[in-house]
Amino acid sequence: DLIVCIEVLEHLEKDASEDAVSNLTNHSDDILFSSTPFDYKEITHHNVLPIEGWVRLFGKENFVRDVDFDASFITPWAIRFRKTD
Repeated sequence: DLIVCIEVLEHLEKDASEDAVSNLTNHSDDILFSSTPFDYKEITHHNVLPIEGWVRLFGKENFVRDVDFDASFITPWAIRFRKTD
């Protein structure tokens, strides 16, 4: 099953975002993800990370970016993560 998480995790505090990544990765091997890498001035954005920051967090859970999948139809920074063996 595919989990879709679009423009949500930047609204959580850092610890809650990390917990959410762990939760997402425990429930699927395939995740379509987007979180704005900018807009620090938005008061509801508590944990804005660059794309590579999210790649590192998902990487800790043994997920890698699917470079063959173009998720730009969602946002220019959207990524599909897949679990490694």
